[in-house]
Amino acid sequence: MPAELSTAKVVIHPLVLLSVVDHFTRMSKIGNQKRVVGVLLGCWKAKGILDVSNSFAVPFDEDDKDKSVWFLDHDYLESMYGMFKKVNARERVVGWYHTGPKLHQNDIAINELLRRYCPNSVLVIIDAHPKELGLPTEAYIAVEEVHDDGTLTKKTFEHVPSQIGAEEAEEVGVEHLLRDIKDTTVGSLSQKVTNQLLGLKGLNAQLRDIKEYLLKVGNGEMPINHQIMYQMQDIFNLLPDISHDNFTDTLYIKTNDQMLVVYLASLVRSIIALHNLINNKLTEDITLDKRRHSHHNIFPFLPKMTHWEPQPEGLNQIITLLKQSQSTDNQIQRNVQMKLEELNRYPDFNNYLIYVLTKLTTQDEPTRSLSGLILKNNIRIHASSLQPEIIEYIKKECLTALGDPSPLIRATVGILITTIANKGGILSWPELLPTLCEMLDSHEYSICEGAFGALQKICEDSAEVLDSNELNRPLNIMIPKFLQFFRHTSPKIRSHAIACINQFIIHRTQALMIHIDTFIENLFHLSSDEDHEVRKNVCRGLVMLLDVRMDRLMPHMNAIIEYMLVRTQDPDETALEACEFWLSLAEHPVCKEVLGPHLHKLAPVLVKGMKYSEIDIIILKGDVEEDEFIPDRDEDIKPRFHKSRTHTLKADLHQSGGTVGSGGTNDDIGDSDDDDDDGIVDDSNLSDWNLRKCSAAALDILANVFKEEILPILLPILKETLFHEQWVIKESGILALGAIAEGCMTGMIPHLPELIPFLINCLSDKKALVRSITCWTLSRYAHWVVSQPHDQYLKPLIEELLKRILDANKRVQEAACSAFASLEEEACTELVPYLGFILKTLVFAFSKYQHKNLLILYDAIGTLADSVGHHLNKPEYISMLMPPLIQKWNMLKDEDKDLFPLLECLSSVATALQSGFLPYCEPVYRRCISLIQQTLNQEIASTTSPAHYESPDKDFMIVALDLLSGLAEGLDIHIESLVMSSNIMQLLYQCMQDSMPEVRQSSFALLGDLTKACFQHVHPYISDFLPILGNNLNPEYISVCNNATWAIGEISIKLGQDTKSFIPLILHQLIEIIKSQNTPKTLLENTAITIGRLGLVCPIEVAPSLQQFVRQWCSSLRNIRDNEEKDSAFRGMCQMITVNPSGVVPDFIFFCDAAASWSNPKPDLHEMLKNILHGFKTQVGDDNWRHFVDQFPPQLAERLNAMYDI
Repeated sequence: MPAELSTAKVVIHPLVLLSVVDHFTRMSKIGNQKRVVGVLLGCWKAKGILDVSNSFAVPFDEDDKDKSVWFLDHDYLESMYGMFKKVNARERVVGWYHTGPKLHQNDIAINELLRRYCPNSVLVIIDAHPKELGLPTEAYIAVEEVHDDGTLTKKTFEHVPSQIGAEEAEEVGVEHLLRDIKDTTVGSLSQKVTNQLLGLKGLNAQLRDIKEYLLKVGNGEMPINHQIMYQMQDIFNLLPDISHDNFTDTLYIKTNDQMLVVYLASLVRSIIALHNLINNKLTEDITLDKRRHSHHNIFPFLPKMTHWEPQPEGLNQIITLLKQSQSTDNQIQRNVQMKLEELNRYPDFNNYLIYVLTKLTTQDEPTRSLSGLILKNNIRIHASSLQPEIIEYIKKECLTALGDPSPLIRATVGILITTIANKGGILSWPELLPTLCEMLDSHEYSICEGAFGALQKICEDSAEVLDSNELNRPLNIMIPKFLQFFRHTSPKIRSHAIACINQFIIHRTQALMIHIDTFIENLFHLSSDEDHEVRKNVCRGLVMLLDVRMDRLMPHMNAIIEYMLVRTQDPDETALEACEFWLSLAEHPVCKEVLGPHLHKLAPVLVKGMKYSEIDIIILKGDVEEDEFIPDRDEDIKPRFHKSRTHTLKADLHQSGGTVGSGGTNDDIGDSDDDDDDGIVDDSNLSDWNLRKCSAAALDILANVFKEEILPILLPILKETLFHEQWVIKESGILALGAIAEGCMTGMIPHLPELIPFLINCLSDKKALVRSITCWTLSRYAHWVVSQPHDQYLKPLIEELLKRILDANKRVQEAACSAFASLEEEACTELVPYLGFILKTLVFAFSKYQHKNLLILYDAIGTLADSVGHHLNKPEYISMLMPPLIQKWNMLKDEDKDLFPLLECLSSVATALQSGFLPYCEPVYRRCISLIQQTLNQEIASTTSPAHYESPDKDFMIVALDLLSGLAEGLDIHIESLVMSSNIMQLLYQCMQDSMPEVRQSSFALLGDLTKACFQHVHPYISDFLPILGNNLNPEYISVCNNATWAIGEISIKLGQDTKSFIPLILHQLIEIIKSQNTPKTLLENTAITIGRLGLVCPIEVAPSLQQFVRQWCSSLRNIRDNEEKDSAFRGMCQMITVNPSGVVPDFIFFCDAAASWSNPKPDLHEMLKNILHGFKTQVGDDNWRHFVDQFPPQLAERLNAMYDI
């Protein structure tokens, strides 16, 4: 399946289910068809989700005896397909359905027919008569089945996850249409008994949970929660004493009374049904008679809407429809839906809906609200096609009804107002804001609250528009107005008022800045409010003011800090809002000054906030110690985003002790790929941001602000928590210890000889949550561990972490894998003695891990390869590591996003194994070429036919390019035969011009690596490639520019003097980059290397510009270690100085400093540098040279004398 339309999940709307069941029911009544067939309509959304929102039936028949004989009406399908293309371009043919209930022999053939209309056809089997409760849908896609024996492939179906989903309006309709559905074949009594049995099963499950909880509390496995115990007592106290005789008598009496009520209700219902039937029949006869004698409908459109009144018959029809939507009869529900769709064709149908919502106060609230929600959906979808007069009428009625006594109706009207404002713009409704502001002054609570509810939504959605000249800056009136309500008697009104103004703080709206002192004064007044929503909004406002008007808060900062200390300990969401205050305050220069006196109060509050709550433990299943056999759910797996390959300079292997390939990363290039919030360990089953994470992040950043000064306060708290008998408190202490690692490392060093063994011992704690947090905390101290004697700390840590990698708890596995990857980055080649043991553990983990942790395991293996480099290239290691990786490689399909981490892993492994990867390289290489080709083809298809094809996911192409870079770097000249037999150069030419920066970035990295490995295949395309590289020397895209610069340098070394014709295309841009003040360090270094290499091969062309860049060039390369790239660059500089010696004279001291940066230059380079230094000394004379050298720092003068005898 094309990657851009790859289907990860199918979402089926209720309308489709109802249509299919109706189709099946109709056909079953007129024949003996066992299944029906139809076409599905919808669209593909982000992340491979197929949204199936509509369908239509297709005439179909098949032979019961010979399944290969079947008939599908092509003409009908063609005509329906053409009609849908005309009337509903948004919904495309996405597949087909049948009612199964299982796959049939001829389904592949039918699917092939449907591919004429949708190449990526999805089959959804909808069981119209399910035997069991659950989803009645199964979704499939057709795939090629590849045989290992080399026989021809054939089509088969692969299962795709499916779910039922609906938009807001559909949900409302479904709730009403499907209320109390009954199966007429079994009778209401049977269905009621069935429902009661299901309810009893659910009750039984809840009672078992209560029993398990009580047993664990009784055995001391869980702390007692008094609130839960009180609720249990209430439940049991309410249970009747069934052993008493009075209970039996009372039960009999109540049962008889209920039966009488049921009997009377049945009679009344029958009479009402008969009455409605007669009325409907009379109404229908009258309507048909009128249509015969006139051409106007029952909903005449009136051009002037000021005095619009509904026709009684039309109004009654709509009310009847809304009432019938609550019927339990399936046929009535279908009729209601069809009639509503038919009425949508009449322009003034929406007038009737707003009339029911706002005028018919005698009707029940659900009916009125349903009318409003249907209207809201109509406006959201059809706003542009509605008559202006109708919109104006709806606006007028909305403002009139905003003060309805019913909160439900007020909320519905408020939603309707904000929908109209968003679709049509506030500018087209000039009276809206003045009217709402006027309504705020009403003495009636309902009017004031309704207006505020609408205003809050408008402020949230349109903050910038409200401050624009187009609307004549209404905030100049609204802000003072809102401030008046800060002291309103209703807490809900007060909360609305604060929330409205909070929307304008970050925007620094002038209207608010004028009244900022009044706003802050009123916030302080509300700080003691008893309502938690008011307090939450007060805290939110103060946090935003820290970034906008710190000057106004400074005089009151001590009081604010004391207030936030109290609020951070609140039991509700206010605590999280208050905790954000410490994060924001820590970013300000005054933090140390104003917060220092309060640290002794704040530190214990933050540590306490890191403790798991009882609800957290239940959600995280903290009492479950072994869950490795439970499969992961798709929703538990975060989406992964590939980080493109960036070239960084390699250090000399003899000096660095490790390798960093061209896929290495650098802190100043690109963005951090840290998935955890602020480095805090991930509680993936909890909300994305909670009090625990916020508290830990606040302590982390405050530790960076106060450094060792915070330790005298924290250490006693840590001592108490780390050794606490309650595991939840101990766990929070270990988290706090990890949070301060970065900021307080120097001060913690004296304590680490005691703490590290303690933490290593905690890796064996009986609680999984303690083991997992310990893994993370130890990773924060990995740098210190590696610097100590290995037998004392590193070796025990490796052994225990590897045990935890094989833990029976999935959360611990994940934490251990991530921690070990951090240790690998710190230890590098120090891990070589333990490689055998490490690889055995990581490979064994393949057989234990579920889906989520498998992705993290790839990262640990890739990081290991990056860290130990060529030390991994041993037969025993290769035979251990490669089989499981290749097995996973063969299992994954091209459209599977699990390829991303696996490709990244293989890229690192290929680079490390070098020639050891040769036996595996060809299939890997071919598949990467295929992925790139597919993505480019899909890009062309989506560009030429955007209505039929969505844009591809280019991450597949990026990871393929990066893996090819790893192959080229690792295999070197051995990749030549693969390159020769493929079209990689043509593909690379296309990728280098892609609109997506990440694609170009990876393309240039691959070009550089191929240039080094097999330049003979790159050479014919140089005249095409170099202009593209020159056009990408734009520092606005740092990583793209960095890789393009590096690739130019590699090409110039191979191209030699033939580079001369391309110098004008690239030199000027390179000089501008190196002269810029804002150029990141890695880009500066690569630019200096490339300029030096250009000078090496074309010194005559580059040397005249020497004076423009020599100072920045020398400053950029003085701090990098000896390596081949630095060597070639300095040779080029020497050549340029020889051609243009006067160009270096003004900055000669910088050249001397750069020459002294070498540790061990090659003999011929050493001689070149020495000749330039001595030549300069001879030219200026001994006296001038001594005067010149006197300006040198003593260390530089001594080093030059020692290295170059000068």
